[in-house]
Amino acid sequence: MTRNSMGQFMSALRKANGMTQQEVADRLGVSNKAVSRWERDECAPDITLIPAIAELYGVTCDELLRGERMMQTSVVQVQEPGDGAEEGSIEKGKSDKRAERQRKALITRALSSFKTKTLLSVTLSAVGLICMLGISYGFYRPVIGFAVLMLFEAAAVVLEVLAITKLKELKENELFEEAEEKDVTRVDESLGKYSFAGFMTAFSVVAVSLPLMLVRSKYIESVLLLRHYLEFSVGIVLGLVVFGILIKDLYVGWLTGRKREKVMWNRNCVIMNSIQLGALALALIFAIVLPYFSRFNPETETIGTTIALAPLFPGLFIVIIPALLIVFLIIEKKEKQKILFHGLRNVLLLPTVFAMGAAHSVGFSYNHMLEQSYQKYDYWNTGLILKGLGWALLIITAFLIVGRIEQRKRVP
Repeated sequence: MTRNSMGQFMSALRKANGMTQQEVADRLGVSNKAVSRWERDECAPDITLIPAIAELYGVTCDELLRGERMMQTSVVQVQEPGDGAEEGSIEKGKSDKRAERQRKALITRALSSFKTKTLLSVTLSAVGLICMLGISYGFYRPVIGFAVLMLFEAAAVVLEVLAITKLKELKENELFEEAEEKDVTRVDESLGKYSFAGFMTAFSVVAVSLPLMLVRSKYIESVLLLRHYLEFSVGIVLGLVVFGILIKDLYVGWLTGRKREKVMWNRNCVIMNSIQLGALALALIFAIVLPYFSRFNPETETIGTTIALAPLFPGLFIVIIPALLIVFLIIEKKEKQKILFHGLRNVLLLPTVFAMGAAHSVGFSYNHMLEQSYQKYDYWNTGLILKGLGWALLIITAFLIVGRIEQRKRVP
């Protein structure tokens, strides 16, 4: 028996199975040009593809590498009536198992490649941030650093788009059309989760870098002080976490085509949130408006209010506590935890209202030379406003994360 090359043997096996080069390429997850080069002996298949090719053609790995069939001892049996149908059923079962193994191998390789490209995309984003910080604080050139950052982020986004496109091609493969629902779900979950991580990382890096571009320091020319930059970054990161949690399900549903389950809002939670958050908003409005009713006494040089609004500011929020208790007592037992969870979050937002309310004050400039000549002016404490917003972001982020964890636990 003349021994053929591996490429000739693969060509003969393909023709014997009645398959085209494109069909073989689709089943193996490669291009038809690669199959053509294998059969012309211009190159050999990757070692990881050898078992899949052997399964596809119904030969062993040794036979494929040797380029010929190995002699085997055959046993002749007398065929009884009906044996042909039984043998056909057995052969069909073997063919189905072979196709299933090929399908799983194809999915595993595609997901592994997709995850690797996503990891490279995330790495490019991180390297861009490091370059941005190095150029900004090493050479005091944040504009140049931001330009370098954008080059890295553009490369990261392009790489992630290519990875998504390649994985979506898997869903068009004829083998994948017969995949089980659990395999389809696994591919969709990986596609949504990892691609979201890649895009969100690139977006987050750009957002965290913006303070270096938009804010200038008074003490160091053209570069924000590192301490102030870290303060800005903490707030931005908390905001990004909230944004990511809220937008992830919508993104995954859009990308994979899977409809997002509608969230049924609890009526009692909606009522309680409306009462509490409305009271918080009114309290903040009172805190901002109240200083405008202040008056200045030039004789005693003191500031007073013309109307007694001061007690309303802390008292306004107190009215929601009885409302919370009433709702909490009348609802069903299984809903009490939800109500208490949302209520505690809203109560913890009260320091934000006090901080932002205290940030606004009205002052008076009095001229002693000209009696009863004074001018009213507004004053805003930016530090208190940022601290109030930071506290609100921290509370919202923490409760969103806890809520998402609890939701995942309830999903079977």
